[in-house]
Amino acid sequence: MNKIVIDSITKIYTTSEGNKTALNNVSFQIDEGSVTVIGGENGSGKSVLMNIIAGLEKPTSGKIYSFAEAGLVFQEADTQILGETPREDISFGPKNQKKSK
Repeated sequence: MNKIVIDSITKIYTTSEGNKTALNNVSFQIDEGSVTVIGGENGSGKSVLMNIIAGLEKPTSGKIYSFAEAGLVFQEADTQILGETPREDISFGPKNQKKSK
């Protein structure tokens, strides 16, 4: 079953230099129980997309169909490293939620 459906999402910002397209007709689905990674270069729209999925921003066009809550952990570059290894960083959230290994 789909938990989140992203349907033709476009996000355009108006700036002093004109319109800037952050996302252009993005569509995909995230299935229940799946693990999904949103990756890309700096400025590719990852944070904009996540803000839209979490309901912090509205898309210029397109729809989000969500059958579960989406949450975000905001990145602060000076304090983003929580452990000495990537494994420790990744396990930080589940450990705080007292999840078993």
